[in-house]
Amino acid sequence: MLKKNNSFTSESRTTLKTLNPTRWSGRILSISAAKLRYLDIIKSLTEIELQSHKKEEREEASSIKKQICCFEFVFISTMFYKIFTQLNLASKVLQKKNIDLSESVTVLEQVEKNLTDLRSS
Repeated sequence: MLKKNNSFTSESRTTLKTLNPTRWSGRILSISAAKLRYLDIIKSLTEIELQSHKKEEREEASSIKKQICCFEFVFISTMFYKIFTQLNLASKVLQKKNIDLSESVTVLEQVEKNLTDLRSS
């Protein structure tokens, strides 16, 4: 639905990504793109609501906009972004071929500390 909307092709090179359910890096890219393009998404949904000739499209745009224009969506998206960023960093380090056990433990302890700090803040 958003691909057809011309207002979504602004100067930002960040595009929305399809959620990849099997890779942390895919999840972080999806959330990051949605976070960076949040206002463009809202604008596009509003234009679809106002300009589409198809009732089903207008209703779908309205429903999606209502769901993402609430505090809970923004808050949860922000938290997921922070959590997935930590997990993605650890995942990349742990996938190195030359990593040793000591470095693995250090990375995981740092991630645990960062997530604990996030939970406490």
